[in-house]
Parts: sequence; C-alpha cells; structure tokens
Amino acid sequence: MNKLLKNFLARLILFLPIIIGIATSIFVITFQSIRNFEQAINQSTTSNLNLNGELINKIILESVLIGIIIIVLLSTVVYFLTIENIRNYLRQISISKEKLVSTKKALTFSEQKFETIFNNSSDEIFLADLNGDFIEVNQLVCEKLGYTKAELLKMSFLHLKTPKYKAYVSKNLKKIIAEGFHTYETENVSKAGKVISVEMKSRLINCSGTKMIVSVARNITERKAIEKKM
Repeated sequence: MNKLLKNFLARLILFLPIIIGIATSIFVITFQSIRNFEQAINQSTTSNLNLNGELINKIILESVLIGIIIIVLLSTVVYFLTIENIRNYLRQISISKEKLVSTKKALTFSEQKFETIFNNSSDEIFLADLNGDFIEVNQLVCEKLGYTKAELLKMSFLHLKTPKYKAYVSKNLKKIIAEGFHTYETENVSKAGKVISVEMKSRLINCSGTKMIVSVARNITERKAIEKKM
C-alpha cells in the first residue's frame, strides 16, 4: 500500500505543472465569462432586462468549453495517476499466482519425496497423537504386524503391547511430551500373536501447529534372544 501511495504522489508531482497550467486557463476563461456576463447585464435595457443575444451565446460557449476542459483534465489526471498502479497491481497478482503455482509444485514434490522415504524406510515408523492413537504408519509396520493400514489407524500403541508393557505406555507418552524425546524398549504383538521386541525412538514434533509423536521402531528380537542365552 505504501508503495502504491508513493507511486501516486510521484505521478501527481510529475503532472503538477500541466494541472496548474490547465487550472490557470480555466480560471482565466471563467473570469472572462463573468466579466462578459456583467457587460451583458449592463448593456441590457432596464425595462425588460433582455440580455444581448451575442453575449449570451458567447457565455454559453465559454461555459461549455470550461466543462470540456475540466472533464479532459480530470480524465487525464485519473488515467495517468491510476493506470500504472492498476498495471502494478495486476502484475503483482500475476507474480503471486506464479509463486503459488511454484509453491504448490514444490509442496507436491516434497510430499511425494516424504511418502517415498516414509514407505521405503528399513524401520517401522508410527505417527501418533499425544494420546498414542495412530495417525499414520508406514508400509513396513503393516508388513511386520500383519494389519492393514486401515486397521492400524483405528488402533493405538496400547493395542499393540503385550500385557507386560501395557502399563508403560502412559508413562512413555508423558516422558515424550515432557522431554521431547525418549528411547525405550518394548514389545509389540502382531495380528497373528507373535511377540516382537523393538527399540522405540520417539520424538515430539510440531506439524502445522499440531503436536504429534513420531516413533521409529527397530526389531531387536534376535538381540534380546542372544542376551537371554548369555
């Protein structure tokens, strides 16, 4: 808005001499018309106050001329003071549209890139709300646990835990929310009932103003089995 105002004032100053010149001409013509009108009054007869026809025609002609000059002046000033601002405004709209299209393309590319990385990760990735309810899971989670994505999105961390680790779900969530990051070991149960030991690395993130928990699970079943044998 300040830029448009500056452009307006700059153009006003540029056309100021022209405006003053035309205004002076209008003043001179108007002044002369008034004098002619006074002369017509003085030359009229006191009995019937009929004005001289020639002077009346001259006054009318001068009045019309003044009106035309005023219209031309206003039209010229309005045109030159606003046309460039309108062009700039339209140009800015065009630039904004181009930026919007570019941003959308970049966003689409980022989403596709994220989805590719997300679904091709060698680790199980869970995205959950602060209550532990799943918002999104990657393809590996579905493969390892035997659930469809639709089924998992109706579940939470609590649904996947063995009885031994169910009691720790709430504590782990509170620690993640309080500290922003938490690494812990737990056990998930697949749809077929298989117990899978995992190491969970969970982090609190802010996604478009909404806090979420992203957790990466790494299968440590073999490591735990070796530890038991030792």
